Amino acid sequence: MVVFGLLFVVSSAVFLLLGIKHYQPSIHSSQQVAVTKALPTTPISQAPVVSGAGRYRESDITIYGDGKGGINGTGGVVNMSALEDPSIYLYSYKLAGTFDVDVYEASITQLMEFLVVNEKGNQINPRPDIKGLKLVTSFKQAVNNPDYSYNNLKVDLPIKDRGIWFVNFRYGNTNIGAYIIRSNVGVLAKEGDDQLIFWAQDFKTGRSAPGGKITTYRVRDSRVKLSSAGFSTEGIAETNLSASADIALYQNGDNISLIPLNLRYLNTEYNYRPFQENTLLTRYFIFTDRPIYKPGGTVYFKTVLRNDDDARLSVPQGTASVKVTVSYNQGDSWKTETVMQKNFSISSEGTINGEFVLPQNAKTGTYELTVKYPSGTQENNGYGYWYGDYSTNYLSFDVQNYTKPEFFLTASANQTDILAGDTVRINVTGTYFSGQPLIGHKIKYAVYSSDFYAYDYYYGYNHYETVLSDNYRYGYWNGKKVNESTVELDNRGVANITIKTAANTEGKPQVYTIEVASDGPDTPAFSRKNVLVRSGEFDILRKDYRQHAKTGENYTLPLVIIPVLSNFSIKGTELTANIQRKSWTYNYNPDTKVYSSSKQEEVLPEQKLTTDSNGGATLSFVPRTNGSYDIKISGRDTRGNIVSKTFYIYSSDDNYYYSDTGGMSELIVTADKKQYDPTDAAELTISSKVSNRDV
Repeated sequence: MVVFGLLFVVSSAVFLLLGIKHYQPSIHSSQQVAVTKALPTTPISQAPVVSGAGRYRESDITIYGDGKGGINGTGGVVNMSALEDPSIYLYSYKLAGTFDVDVYEASITQLMEFLVVNEKGNQINPRPDIKGLKLVTSFKQAVNNPDYSYNNLKVDLPIKDRGIWFVNFRYGNTNIGAYIIRSNVGVLAKEGDDQLIFWAQDFKTGRSAPGGKITTYRVRDSRVKLSSAGFSTEGIAETNLSASADIALYQNGDNISLIPLNLRYLNTEYNYRPFQENTLLTRYFIFTDRPIYKPGGTVYFKTVLRNDDDARLSVPQGTASVKVTVSYNQGDSWKTETVMQKNFSISSEGTINGEFVLPQNAKTGTYELTVKYPSGTQENNGYGYWYGDYSTNYLSFDVQNYTKPEFFLTASANQTDILAGDTVRINVTGTYFSGQPLIGHKIKYAVYSSDFYAYDYYYGYNHYETVLSDNYRYGYWNGKKVNESTVELDNRGVANITIKTAANTEGKPQVYTIEVASDGPDTPAFSRKNVLVRSGEFDILRKDYRQHAKTGENYTLPLVIIPVLSNFSIKGTELTANIQRKSWTYNYNPDTKVYSSSKQEEVLPEQKLTTDSNGGATLSFVPRTNGSYDIKISGRDTRGNIVSKTFYIYSSDDNYYYSDTGGMSELIVTADKKQYDPTDAAELTISSKVSNRDV
């Protein structure tokens, strides 16, 4: 444990460490080792990083069938560390077929052209000129996911440890691709007092990366250079803060890093811009009396407003404008119509409230109520949209010609967490709006099964189990239909559905979704219940976080099995380990100036393991060749159910970068007190489980 102290004076300013997460199509970042940030922090809505040399893998490219034999999808930009497995994850659904995958070497200029957007944030050049790229290799990639269930497919790529590439997936006449930036240097961007502060870190050493240059750009309409600065010996660079700064580009030799600043999404018209000059912000809390109304109904609303001057809150004075709009399709264009616009006086408590009546012929759809306080510079952020920081200044509500339901359906289960092969009983209750039972009514039901993500790590498993219910009990899981039929409600308005669950042939846990609906022309009623079906009487977990191995040296993977919903005896369980290596050779002929590459796959000898009295077992092997290794561990429970987990490691030799912190990547910050007054001195202690690194 490495510990050091930091003393500073508390002010009313708030200094935030930004966690960056992107959705496709987007500039896609990952955790600790991504080239957009170097500290092992946990971005909002992402799981903690589990390896000093790995990243929390999300879908890098999304492709789905359009139901007509074609495909749609999204790509973007994938930031990748030189330390991690050179692969991307392809997320697909409703798609079965074979893609032609082309991998090109690209340049900074081509990447920058890809990022140029118009005033609404839509790309001007969404497809690169393939003729200007250098083809590295082409190969086939099969996808077999014909239904709506979710599937993340790992695709290994023949790319070097540093550089820029473009990966293109071809299916018929449709092309979907993404740029990949791989670097050994990560850069963290933070906002100072009207400054952008950048810190560069070498992923191999964990130390600050001196030298190199950072350049900020505006990419609206065209690429415009805004500022540049060199990095100090401490790996720090500072530039002027500008709301027009969309991205920053780090360059030091062949290390290139792309840092998303105010450009976080592509082609979504999403316009939150976190890096702005320090100006007066207005924060809003807006609410209406109901979420849905009928045409001709009265909408009551209220808003609480506060001015925020760097965390100094005050009550605004004067008036605020309220505007209500509805947007709808008209032919091939999108129209926005103003329903109401009016100024309201702000009370001494900093609130406004009012009401308005919807026209009897009001259009149905989603309406937007926007509140605007004229606080100057925050009215326009360069893209023509109102900026409200973390507090939005608008609220949506629906207008529909709805009818109150004549009756309700409720589905409940006698168990919501069971083992494969168990039987679950679904109780369906029908009730009239008056409270009387719905007798003799026919109800149709359908049962769907979809894969459920199972946690891989022993440490943290208890927390995973604690929050498990929120991960599977709610929401629509799609999946394959396994059964459908109808039942009739008895004289109590009740029907029972018995479902026999089946073991998954791949040893994966499943979510069974049971949907019930009224069968007939009545006012529709619907209910859904999700049940988690565990793959077997035990689960297989890994006891370390190491996702890197060194080629030619012995690699060990400590495993443990734990009972699941049973008294399963963990001692003496036989496990089978199947290991497959996937790698690419990458060559360039300087005489012919031709790139060549080939994919290699190798199946290593199968290993048998037996758990000890604590349920532990250790897999050991020597990776002889650089590449990605898929390690599938499987076993059977007393019912004959297959339980399986696949773990991934990446092996490299001394010619490549190698890092292994065993998952000890987090920083811990503790304060000497829980609460401070302005001008108090606060002492912070920063602890790291990894020694010999900079923070």
